[in-house]
Amino acid sequence: MIRVLQVLSGLHLGGVQSVVMNYYRFIDKSAIQFDFAVMDKEKGCLEDEAVRLGAHIYRLPDIKEERKKFETELKNILRTHPEITIVHSHLNFLNYYVLRAAKQAGIKRRVSHSHSNYKARSILVAMGRTILRKLIVKTATDLWACSEEAGIWLYGKTAVKGKRFRLIYNAVDIDLYSKALGRRDDFRKRLGFADEKVLVHVGSLGKGKNQIFLLNVLYLLKGKNEKAKLILIGGGKEEGYLREQTENLGITDKVIFTGWIQNVCDYLAAGDIFVFPSLFE
Repeated sequence: MIRVLQVLSGLHLGGVQSVVMNYYRFIDKSAIQFDFAVMDKEKGCLEDEAVRLGAHIYRLPDIKEERKKFETELKNILRTHPEITIVHSHLNFLNYYVLRAAKQAGIKRRVSHSHSNYKARSILVAMGRTILRKLIVKTATDLWACSEEAGIWLYGKTAVKGKRFRLIYNAVDIDLYSKALGRRDDFRKRLGFADEKVLVHVGSLGKGKNQIFLLNVLYLLKGKNEKAKLILIGGGKEEGYLREQTENLGITDKVIFTGWIQNVCDYLAAGDIFVFPSLFE
């Protein structure tokens, strides 16, 4: 059996976590098993499921706060668990430090995975990325990305044209969504919807996902007496601010904050329009 160590920020609900868990649920676990190295101090809501599927959970220091300790402890895990033969990192530009530690621990297969393509917030950060980009390409044995754009962002154009690069699409279980359509009318009634147009957004509540744009759209629709409601699925640092803005705009009765939920498919089925005004995706 092949054991792969998946290195993520945590096993909470989130985009990257959903991608990894969707694959984990469907792979042949008699041939391939996942383990997880996470930095969340608190137990993530997906950890119990991962353990039930056969994974081991390892906790590491926050790589941004204690990078050397992170690398040391990661190497200790890999050296004391020789059954782990592949390391798969999902930390974007920080993948370099994960893969460097894996290489030093003797791991032969080291996978870097790009899930985004957001702009650097300063020239200094952009310069740092240029260096890390080259180091990742040098240290990884496999360069994966969810899109060509995400690949160029993390590896550069030349690497994306190379043999080590591979597109890995974000697979979903479509049966969940087709079955949810059969529950659409009942679920809309549960939510109190009648003839409103329902907009649905899924994503962490943060500046990059640009939910404030959706609140302003809803405010404009209200001014035109359009019957519309907005469902925001997810949680994050901007939730308090976004709730405050719904009050300021007088649209609290038109916005539903669900928080992190497992039955996203039901809310999508209940909606009429999917909206995703992200600034960089």
